[in-house]
Amino acid sequence: MANPMVFIVTSFVIITCFFVTCLGSGFNHEERKFKAILAMFIMVVVFQFLVFDPLRFLVIAIDAACWPRLQRPPVPDTTAKKHTRMDYLNLRLRSLRSQLLITERHRDEELNLKYRTIVRELWVYGKVFIINLFINVALDDYKYHNWDTITTLMNYGHRKSMGLNHVLFIHQLYPFIEHTLINGFLSNDPHRLNSHWHHINSTKLLGVIRLRQLRDTGEQFGLGEPRYTNEDYSEGWILPYVREPYTDKYWSIYLPWLPMSQVYNFWEKIVINLKQYGFYTSYPELKGYIVTLRNTKWESHKVLRYLTEKNWLDDKTAAVFIDFTLYNTDADLFSICSIRVENMPFGTIRSSVDVNTVSMTMTTETLPWHIFIFFIAYVIIWMQLGTAVIVPLWFEPKRIKLFWVKIDLAILLLSMIVVALMILKTNIVVTLMHTLEVSSTHDFIDFRVPGRINDWNSIATGFLVCLITLRLWKVMQFSSIFQVFTMTLSLASSALLNTACVICIFMMGIGIALVCINGNSSNSFRNLLSALASIMCFSFGFTDNVEPRDLFHGGVWLGILIYGIMAFTIPRRSEIVAARIRSHSLNSCSSSMRTLSGSYGKH
Repeated sequence: MANPMVFIVTSFVIITCFFVTCLGSGFNHEERKFKAILAMFIMVVVFQFLVFDPLRFLVIAIDAACWPRLQRPPVPDTTAKKHTRMDYLNLRLRSLRSQLLITERHRDEELNLKYRTIVRELWVYGKVFIINLFINVALDDYKYHNWDTITTLMNYGHRKSMGLNHVLFIHQLYPFIEHTLINGFLSNDPHRLNSHWHHINSTKLLGVIRLRQLRDTGEQFGLGEPRYTNEDYSEGWILPYVREPYTDKYWSIYLPWLPMSQVYNFWEKIVINLKQYGFYTSYPELKGYIVTLRNTKWESHKVLRYLTEKNWLDDKTAAVFIDFTLYNTDADLFSICSIRVENMPFGTIRSSVDVNTVSMTMTTETLPWHIFIFFIAYVIIWMQLGTAVIVPLWFEPKRIKLFWVKIDLAILLLSMIVVALMILKTNIVVTLMHTLEVSSTHDFIDFRVPGRINDWNSIATGFLVCLITLRLWKVMQFSSIFQVFTMTLSLASSALLNTACVICIFMMGIGIALVCINGNSSNSFRNLLSALASIMCFSFGFTDNVEPRDLFHGGVWLGILIYGIMAFTIPRRSEIVAARIRSHSLNSCSSSMRTLSGSYGKH
């Protein structure tokens, strides 16, 4: 009892001194400053535990190994009590009395260590699971509503704007840019003191709008990947390119006819240098011809009028990407918007709106108090997890060969990756904010890098929750219910895999047939992935996206036959598989219960 009392008294003295100092020092810190001081204190404590304590113990170990202390010669204790035979008999009597009171099960040291390990792991991984579940589930729904609002306003026309659903041909993209983007976001005020989106007053445009065009070479035939031109052109896509004087000192009207030459750093190349997969083909991110609009309405109209007169969009335009970033001042959310317009070989276009809503300005100083306290608890729990994993592995390095120890190390590694991605996103956002503050109003500020890093962070967090759930499942194996369920899955694994393979083969055949027959006329079956998704939704009862007329493009009778297969055969086959697995599971459960009851009877 000495150690807990010393800890409690020490903690009480430290906390009391801390509050007395804060209240009586005469300094009245504002809330944000106090949070910053508290966050810095937590960082110092974490750095002490993670860096300085291991270094201190390393120095002590080197000192003890290189310069060992001289041990004093043993000297007999003259004050020691001399035990008689009666003392030894009394000690033996107390030992026998303890053995009578303690059952044989409680004297099993191996079993006691096992249950002690179970209790410790359940306490540690239960807290980690609950806190990660809270992070991923208990989130505000502002991001969804922001995404839904912007997507709806861009896709559908309104009184003051034109929707993408009205843009059917490539030349109709000019009025969409004029009415929806230029008139919607910009004003004639160069300082943008009164400019906001006329649909949402609290939403403003950051930087300018950028247009990027990919052009076909016109020499690609067959089913291979299309090739895009990267040559220098003069006005109106005329070759050869002729360089005019002073084009490098002022905004040049020849810039839209030159391939993009923007310089990206190492992280931006890794994050941005990806392909976008559209309806027709894939499109690279770091190629094309770029033109940026201006920061005022009348200057942007002049740029758009020039592009229209010089036919910047023509029949060789493969795709146009419109990139811009919006900021909602009420919700403190950044919306990285990218509109993709694909010029199909059949003369029409296909468009889509991608809105990535990210909170980038949230720091420890602006966090609410309940989230800040939750963040402190999160740090403490992860330190306890690291201690529970690393300390036993330090004393027994052979434990690294165990599968569940590797899972523990993977959880720690993935958690460090998540923290590193968060720090990297914060640093990039700080750099972009500084650039936005001091840059010209004609510059395009690319917020796609922190947006995609946030997406990768969400994916890594999802995998982290999966590993934590798997590890918690292993801890719960002490319960007979979880043992029976695990044994049932193990015994039914072969039948489950065989039936899953049969269902996948059957669905693949039906999907290929639907794509070949109806793929050119129905959006639900335009490719194999869409067909498989439609079949799965239909078999589970979600029939809103699939209508009978979507299957009649190869003939009415053939469509009725395929509709009947989708409506009855696939769900019926799934029910048969589920019934087989259920019967197999019941048999396995009964045998497992008999095995467990027999083992308990032996004990």
